[in-house]
Amino acid sequence: MKAIILLTALTLSITASAQDKERDAIVQHYMSLSAQLKASTQSAIKSDGSFYYPHAGDKFPTFSDKDIDGNTWNSDSIRGRVAVFNLWYSGCRPCLAEMPILSEWKQQLPEVLYFSATFHDAATTKRITDNRQFSWIHLVEDKTMMPWIGSLGFPLTIVVDKQGIVRYAVHGTSEQKRAEILDAIKSALK
Repeated sequence: MKAIILLTALTLSITASAQDKERDAIVQHYMSLSAQLKASTQSAIKSDGSFYYPHAGDKFPTFSDKDIDGNTWNSDSIRGRVAVFNLWYSGCRPCLAEMPILSEWKQQLPEVLYFSATFHDAATTKRITDNRQFSWIHLVEDKTMMPWIGSLGFPLTIVVDKQGIVRYAVHGTSEQKRAEILDAIKSALK
């Protein structure tokens, strides 16, 4: 009987230790994401304390990023094309939930360049986007666009016309916002 009690106590102790390690790993991951997010937004703070992000009518800022396959994409890559940028991160449940829906746009309007941008590395981004069947061009370790999130939250979706002018920019996601984004894309194609 003592052996059974001892074995039970040992099993409970090991289980508790494993749960502590799992909890610690989750906390560590969250802290790492928080630090990355904070660092990514610092360069977007204007002198008055507000955050910069592109608005309709603004020239889309110069950018240069690599995708998950190591290809470089920059302002020249989108010249003369309508482009859509969706900024997200793994801790944003609405961002993850809308990924399969956004992939449908590529089939509806294939002449548009579709980019997702995140501060995550290529391996993390690939794992997340593959699991959600998100078929856009995925820009990783982005330091140009991620700062635009500011305090307004993820996701941020931006439509850029053929002349490099922002046609539409919106924080957050909903069926209504996605309909507005699609309308902006169609308008930019005209």
